Amino acid sequence: MFVPSVNPGSMLPAGRRAVCAFRLGTMRRQSRDVTRGGWPRTAVSTRMAADSESVTLTSASQRESSEEQNAKSTKTPFSPSSGLEYEVIDASPFFRFSRALRMLLQVRGRVKKGSVLYMEVGGALPDSSSPSGFVQMLVNQERPTTLANVCGSLRNAAHDPRIAAIYMKITPLGCGYAKLQEIRRHMDYFRASGKQIYTFFELGGEKEFYLSLSSSKLYIPPEAFFALKGFAVNGSFVRGVLEKAGIEPQVERIGEFKSAGDQLGRKDMSDAQRMVLKSLLDSTFQHFCSEVSKAKPHLSPQDVADFLDRAPQGSQHYKEAGLVSDVKYEDELIEELKLKYGRGKDDEAKVQAPLRSVALRKYLRTSSRLLGLVRRSGRKNVVALIRANGAINSGRSGSSPLQGDSVGSETLIELLRQARNDKRVKAVILRVDSPGGSALASDVMWRELRKLREKKPVIASMGDVAASGGYYLSMACDEIVAEERTLTGSIGVVTAKLSLEELFKKIGFVRENLSRGKYAELFVDNRSFTREEAEYFRAGAERAYNSFISKAALSRGKGFEELNEYAQGRVWSGAQALERGLVDHLGGIWKAVDIVRQRLDLESVRDMSIVELRAPSGLFKGASTPLSVGSSRSILRGEPLAMCDVGFDSPWGLSPVELYGLDALLSEIGGHSAVSSQLSSILGQLLPSILR
Repeated sequence: MFVPSVNPGSMLPAGRRAVCAFRLGTMRRQSRDVTRGGWPRTAVSTRMAADSESVTLTSASQRESSEEQNAKSTKTPFSPSSGLEYEVIDASPFFRFSRALRMLLQVRGRVKKGSVLYMEVGGALPDSSSPSGFVQMLVNQERPTTLANVCGSLRNAAHDPRIAAIYMKITPLGCGYAKLQEIRRHMDYFRASGKQIYTFFELGGEKEFYLSLSSSKLYIPPEAFFALKGFAVNGSFVRGVLEKAGIEPQVERIGEFKSAGDQLGRKDMSDAQRMVLKSLLDSTFQHFCSEVSKAKPHLSPQDVADFLDRAPQGSQHYKEAGLVSDVKYEDELIEELKLKYGRGKDDEAKVQAPLRSVALRKYLRTSSRLLGLVRRSGRKNVVALIRANGAINSGRSGSSPLQGDSVGSETLIELLRQARNDKRVKAVILRVDSPGGSALASDVMWRELRKLREKKPVIASMGDVAASGGYYLSMACDEIVAEERTLTGSIGVVTAKLSLEELFKKIGFVRENLSRGKYAELFVDNRSFTREEAEYFRAGAERAYNSFISKAALSRGKGFEELNEYAQGRVWSGAQALERGLVDHLGGIWKAVDIVRQRLDLESVRDMSIVELRAPSGLFKGASTPLSVGSSRSILRGEPLAMCDVGFDSPWGLSPVELYGLDALLSEIGGHSAVSSQLSSILGQLLPSILR
């Protein structure tokens, strides 16, 4: 129990999520019981631009009526085909007694009846947290709140008689809209149980407000730094900066709309990239206005669009427009929760007593089995959940401070083979949240997925981004499920080489090459391509592109020309991809689970157990592999990349290709110790421009 004050997040217990051991075949792997506080277990950036503070006001009676309907409504704004529909589980006396007995015998993470579940939602919201390595433990690195934690806890809390309501504090979000759709779907599920969700934020924009649309009530403080001002996208180009330093990027992009590499190879935005970004921007804007209108029926989509153009500043304007429930400080909200859910003989006693609450990290110890959400029969039907999160590379999965997590082909193939060989695993869900990477690594994983689907159903569930190499993996599955706001497609190839010839001349560095073979010097860095070498270089990229198209056409049951029409490196939203036959369904992880249920001919999802398979963490987890997509060796040897640069959030605000080129530049140039002193001066001027 804790008493939330102005910052209740600082008082939360730092409990750790339990991890269970699961043996498949002959190899031991760490796995996670996804029923324990996890799932079954955009890419468009916002820019605020100040405008007038005028606002169209509805009448007080209209706003109050709308607010009351919103607070009481349990109807989900999402399509019933989402696969996540509230289900009243067995309410027999024996079921209630056995559940109460299990709760009574729970040793760790016991929750008191009538508790308010407190969860702080913000940041990048990764699908799941990576196992902590030795280095992370030494620095006491706290695991972030994950999408699986939030969604699983919302579902469990809906069926938990000990949870009376949820208080969700929203902090600045760094994820895409697809993940927010997933959370909102689970918030609607919780509200369908008849319980309420109270949201609060002090700093917010479009994403934070979008998430709050599925809550019962939203509160902001009087001086909240909050305004709805619309959406903006941008592109950055560093070729001019590189040329000043004497560096020539030689980039080959196959596909009319393949903009990955433009940051290095162009000085401005291409017409094709501008068209794609405008399309995605319009789609996101229309979706946002539509969703706000659904949650606030007194406003039409056009009213919302007009409101964004006015972009009023000041909390009171948003209350008057009926977009927030009330303007209150956090302690006032806590007092309201005490009055409604607290215990005491009168209101004064309730306010004086601490709020009976449970923090998210502690509540994660509550499993679906404890609540009776998994039947005994479900233990016989194991569904493996395998994640492919991050940039794709050959070798082992890992992570780096610059690029985050990566999907290693060796690691993923091991997990796929485990799932294929274990008789207890009846189906596999592949969760993909990746902008792509190595075309070679994508292809060998595609092959392994095709072999797996010959024996068992394999369903792909897409997160924020499943584009280029991420789509390469997904298309190998039997069916693909994407969120409406998922960014996918980008079926194309980019490859590049950096020529340092002019830089070497500037600093007086000389290197001579001796070789045998016409193309032996193809990837030397001290000169540019010859005409024949350039043609040879492009031919390799075109071969990789044609192979990608052929396999996509085979996987999706289309002809080469038909698939190529929707390829060309173009990025599509999930809704656009569905219209073009690139995905099969719209929905989240539970839609994938429901498809598995139908394929296994089960009555309910309670008749299956979803277990996450993951590779064990190494002693020094996080070290990059030699063939990582962030390694200089990849770009300097011209490896074809199936990579998308739209809708990817990196720690530095750079696209995958920018990170890729920057890492290669620093690694390769920095390796020439003879030029280090003069190079420091050049890079001192170069890096601030690259890092914006």
